[in-house]
Amino acid sequence: MGTKNTFAPPNELQSSVSAKTYRIGRNIGGIIYRLRWLIISLWIAALALALPFAAKVSGVLTGGGYTLPNSESNIVAQISQQNLHYPVSQAEVVFQSSDTPVTDPAFQTEIQMFIARAKQFPKVYAVLISPAGADNKTVMLTIAFHSSIDDLEQQIPAFQRILPQGAAASPAKAYLTGDAATYSQLNQIAQSDIEKADSAVFPIALIVLIVVFGALIAAFIPIMLAGIAVPIALAIVYFIALRYTTNVSVLSIASIAGLGLSIDYSLLYIRRFREEIARGRTILEAISWTEATSGEAILFSGITVIIGFASMLFFNIPVMTSLALGGVSVVAIALLGSLTFVPAALSVLGHRIDSLKIPFFHTSAQISSDNAQKSNFWHAFAMQVMKRPVTIILGVMVLLSILSFPAMKLIIGTPGVDSLPKDASARQGYTILQQQYPLESQSAFYIIMRNNNGSDIFTADSLQRIATVSQWLAAQKNVTAVYSIMSLPQVSGYPAISSQELMQAYLTGAYKAIPALQQFVATNASGGVTMVTVYTNTKLDSPEGKALVGLFRNHLHNEFAAVSIFVGGVQAFSVDFNNYLYGNFPKAILFILITTFLTLTLLFRSILLPIKAVVMNLLSIAAAYGVLVWVFQWGNFANLLQFTGEGFVEDTIPVLLFCVLFGFSMDYEVFLLSRIREEWLNTGNNRLAIAVGLEKTAGIITSAALIMIIVAGAITFTTMLAAKEIGLGMAAAIFIDAAIIRTLLVPATMELLGKWNWWFPFGKPKVG
Repeated sequence: MGTKNTFAPPNELQSSVSAKTYRIGRNIGGIIYRLRWLIISLWIAALALALPFAAKVSGVLTGGGYTLPNSESNIVAQISQQNLHYPVSQAEVVFQSSDTPVTDPAFQTEIQMFIARAKQFPKVYAVLISPAGADNKTVMLTIAFHSSIDDLEQQIPAFQRILPQGAAASPAKAYLTGDAATYSQLNQIAQSDIEKADSAVFPIALIVLIVVFGALIAAFIPIMLAGIAVPIALAIVYFIALRYTTNVSVLSIASIAGLGLSIDYSLLYIRRFREEIARGRTILEAISWTEATSGEAILFSGITVIIGFASMLFFNIPVMTSLALGGVSVVAIALLGSLTFVPAALSVLGHRIDSLKIPFFHTSAQISSDNAQKSNFWHAFAMQVMKRPVTIILGVMVLLSILSFPAMKLIIGTPGVDSLPKDASARQGYTILQQQYPLESQSAFYIIMRNNNGSDIFTADSLQRIATVSQWLAAQKNVTAVYSIMSLPQVSGYPAISSQELMQAYLTGAYKAIPALQQFVATNASGGVTMVTVYTNTKLDSPEGKALVGLFRNHLHNEFAAVSIFVGGVQAFSVDFNNYLYGNFPKAILFILITTFLTLTLLFRSILLPIKAVVMNLLSIAAAYGVLVWVFQWGNFANLLQFTGEGFVEDTIPVLLFCVLFGFSMDYEVFLLSRIREEWLNTGNNRLAIAVGLEKTAGIITSAALIMIIVAGAITFTTMLAAKEIGLGMAAAIFIDAAIIRTLLVPATMELLGKWNWWFPFGKPKVG
């Protein structure tokens, strides 16, 4: 084919709207070609500037970000700190010896030496010692801090260094545990896991790309973009984390989105560039036309992914906000790189893109004749699917229904120290606490009672009310102990004190003569505020535990109008968080559906195609949810994936996956439908457009999906349970989307819709 007319716009440009769109893209391509060396230099400079900050990103991430300022559980925490002087945050240090009792002088010396060091640590204001554990060889120290939980997490590595380092002469081993220590270790492990996963993914992805392109130079460009985009994106995340509390889960998102999308978009761009070169176009013409066609598809694909991440801003929770900002940053860099760096690199390489061919894998990109096209596997496959569209649709719907069914049994829960590997010191310390201090490891509710009129708590009416509440709580199922100023803990060697005796002691002030009682009162009552602590034998986020939150709140709020009563604690916080999270979830879903529909309507100039795309994405996400429940909630493949099932899916994962997967799944829909529309505008033949569109994109979509599955799969085999759930959920959705929906459901439904695919009430493009 000659080259003198190859830059002339094909028939699809007969539409004025399309002509304008493609003209803009071609002009941008021409600018990139002329500025190719400058663009490459700018990206290299940006990478050099980003690397130092990307290397420090793990140091500013946290395992927290779950604060809900107006929740009832948070009100309990605030009143406890302000009125009862509870610590803003705390950590526990467990000393345990295999053979030395706590009373041994060497054991006591070691504890006292540590206490002296701990009191000198910044923001520490108290160190409390618990009695010896059940084996008399264990003791727990509670370290109270003025720092917030997120600030304390940053201090954990430094605090860890003041622990006894396990010298041979040490009688006991020390373990640091608690929420801050757990979050800190989650952060460290996540960073290490992502580095290992990325190092494993790059060579595998390169092998796949070599097979796809059959040439080393072409295969290296997507890897180069990923190697540039991911560090720059992580540097942006670093600066975001300096301003906002940023959860460590952003590393998993950055790895999957940064690597996956960089390679996906590069694949599509390079494939089209090689095709245009094979048509006989000059390098300038090939870049311009690729930017106008594949570049447009990449742009709109990136927009749909950004929409998914941006939807998480609706929750107004630090953890979701940080993931939204981090995700948008990663996608934006991958998108910008694919639309500027890749065409600039191709402008420099030109025909050398096919250099260093690999025997047996390299295939010619020459444009086939019509007869050869029709013999193409994907072309023939699409024609077979379109012969039996109803049968295909029914079969796919049955399969997706089976995959989605477990999602109807979805149970969400709050991750805790059990998310850590068994050899993590924070988890080991918590396990020791469970064994040696059974009551401390039980699920505790903290109930604040505050007089509405501001009167003192030590009046007959108030004390009687506290006694009544304590007695009612103690009588409830699954409650093992209730402690309040009217229901004291039983101390060995001391006689029990009745409610009447306590009331008399408080009313007369005689309790101040009893040091232990005075100390208990000082930490549980002040002015018009008191705390009631309730221990239960329920597991966190079990149906029984969640039911107690509702039972306590409903009864206490309704029966005691003279006081304000607030129910807090870990279980109450979990209920508050999940109620808020899933109460706002519909807003995010609505935002995604509406904005995605409008974006695709603008791209495709169609009403039914965007609706169909949205529905199919919902189907693939539902199927991914089903896989998630079947594996992680029901415990299937636990040995293979090396996790211990907790009977639920971590609470943020379904929301996160919906927001992320909707854009990722739409990625392939945009690739496919953009090419189908291009062929339809050129021919006006719906069936041929579908077949050619699938022929031209199915191989690239399959290859891109394979690489994305490899990236997500690498995350699935990391240590952290949340990362495993993110990885498997994304891998499952992408596989279902690429292997079932795009290759079967899309051509079958488009065949049934016929020309209705292209119905648009605001103007009809000319075709053929």
